[in-house]
Amino acid sequence: MISLKKEDIIFDTSFDEKLNDTFGHFYPSIPLLIEHKMQIAKNTYFNFETGFSIFYIDNGYIYTGYEFANDEQIREVFGIYADTQDNTIQASFIISPGFYFTKKIFTPSKFKIQ
Repeated sequence: MISLKKEDIIFDTSFDEKLNDTFGHFYPSIPLLIEHKMQIAKNTYFNFETGFSIFYIDNGYIYTGYEFANDEQIREVFGIYADTQDNTIQASFIISPGFYFTKKIFTPSKFKIQ
């Protein structure tokens, strides 16, 4: 069993900075989708959407860990590593079925633009 004093514990506080650096980038995507809507009942609709999306992600990785250390040894108690794939252009396939319900039928004639 290892007993550590509070001053012997090493905390890595750069994890939040690494996350901000990683998730602060802009990754453009181009979705190509087809949507079909069908009325099933008076206030019930079925919606089906399918297609794919192409997006760009920079190559890179993020790693952080928390360690406990004393004079004899260092132990990592938590570590996380995330890596992107080798290809910078990625694609995803999308299938999105769903139902939605309306409370009131929308009629544009009730609204006037001034």
